[in-house]
Amino acid sequence: MGFLCATGALQLAGVALGIAAESRIGQRLLPIGAAAIVGIGVTLMLAL
Repeated sequence: MGFLCATGALQLAGVALGIAAESRIGQRLLPIGAAAIVGIGVTLMLAL
């Protein structure tokens, strides 16, 4: 049940981000969010 809920939440988050990316503000914030995710990923990789 938890796996199903987590998958559904990720799907809804992706749809919401896709809709938000179409707006003018979303187009400005999307690269900032992407850079933050990359930074977190690199930090986690280096920490291991």
